[in-house]
Amino acid sequence: YGKDFDGFKEKIQPLLEKATLTIPKPKIYQELETQGKVFFTNYDMVQMEMSKIGRASQLNTENYGKINVFNEYFGRGLSSIVFQELRESKSLAYSAYVNYSTATYLDRHNYVVSYIGTQANKLHLAVDAMADLMQDLPQIPTQFNNAKNSALKQIASTRITRTNIFFNFLNLKKIGIDYDIREKIYHEIENLQLEDLTQFYNQEIKPISYNVAIMGKKENLDHSAIENLGDFHELSLEEIFGY
Repeated sequence: YGKDFDGFKEKIQPLLEKATLTIPKPKIYQELETQGKVFFTNYDMVQMEMSKIGRASQLNTENYGKINVFNEYFGRGLSSIVFQELRESKSLAYSAYVNYSTATYLDRHNYVVSYIGTQANKLHLAVDAMADLMQDLPQIPTQFNNAKNSALKQIASTRITRTNIFFNFLNLKKIGIDYDIREKIYHEIENLQLEDLTQFYNQEIKPISYNVAIMGKKENLDHSAIENLGDFHELSLEEIFGY
């Protein structure tokens, strides 16, 4: 990157070679609907780890601002509701988060992922507490405003420099964007109200069904804690890794 484009073209010309191979078309993997399956693998470890993965709607860049604030407000970071409630307030988890992750290509699905790392004998309490939190979006205006301000500061302080200019351009191109979308997201967050985020939650997150992945010692697994989460399947490490 730089200013002297004509000089660059002159210097790069001797290094260019004609293509001898054609790039094959990428294989498209079907994004299966998550429908209440529980996958468990036995592993010799002290704590129990559980992750819930839910397929959400397809990518919509109009929701970027709401997604940013939701992650900041509800599920991600030390001041989020999930972390404060499950770890700080109730001491039910070593770590906990909920993250709404967006697709990197058009016509692909977003995913909601929650994680709990806890003691085996507290798994059922942590599962119930997480379910209670996600039943309805908690209404805490002060914390919502703090999350908004934090999301705005992150955008305002972020600098895209050096090779990241190129890769940021490529990532935006994959989702059909040919401009810096951060300005649009910033203004969306500025005008966002808790009622707007609640409506987004009720429409886009609350209806999602999840698959569950659990890892820990089999003898420590409390089946009563997960019996309502879906159909149980135990996987060996060989099945997961292929060897």
